[in-house]
Amino acid sequence: MISDQTVARIDGVSFFGTRPVDGFALVRMDGWSSPTAVRGETIERPAADGEFDMPVYRGARLITMSGWARVTALNDLADLESRFAAILADGKSGRLVVSEYGRTLHALVRVYGQSTFARRGSTRYADWSLKLRAADPWRYGKLRTFAAGVPAAHAGNAPASPVFTVVGPQPAYSISAGSRQFAVSTALPAGSTDVIDLSTGWVRRNGAVLVDGVSRAETWTIPPGPTGVIHGFSGTASRFSGAVRDTHT
Repeated sequence: MISDQTVARIDGVSFFGTRPVDGFALVRMDGWSSPTAVRGETIERPAADGEFDMPVYRGARLITMSGWARVTALNDLADLESRFAAILADGKSGRLVVSEYGRTLHALVRVYGQSTFARRGSTRYADWSLKLRAADPWRYGKLRTFAAGVPAAHAGNAPASPVFTVVGPQPAYSISAGSRQFAVSTALPAGSTDVIDLSTGWVRRNGAVLVDGVSRAETWTIPPGPTGVIHGFSGTASRFSGAVRDTHT
């Protein structure tokens, strides 16, 4: 069951764990709080016991929200049904934001499967169910910024990928974390900005992917907890900044 303090918002529509006089009451939210299923390849050891120890990965997050809706005037139920049917109706992705237990997390989702909105006869009530799919299984929280030489930490419970921003002018530069390094070999002109996302390993210069000019492209994550990771920057420190989001399973 959902806490009465829970609020979920998506595409301009809010769902409440409390019991609203008008609007959507959220009773269940399956697949949001629990970790997603793990998938991996299975290869048996030939002529031997057991299997090879293969890596595993998180699958997509499947979310089913359900509850009931109520209006003060019966004629308003059609408008509520229309609002519900319009949620991400164009097939595009949208941000599902869930606030509960003093914490707000979000995920990028699309509608998935069959959603329903069923009126209870001629009453002012209806029952609804909304199915969503998040291709990225992680749930994200507060954005935390850091500078070179300062520990980058986050308050989630899973490894998080940092994002770096470098502002020109800046000659060829490198960003390091221990023995790992990401090096850009082309100079960054004045007025230009590089954004390096370690979740993909891509560099975007002024919004466009930098095809050439990366001489070393190691990626790493920041573990959960207060210790964090200290990053070094070979260029002018004031032209470098980093950010990481609280990342949860």
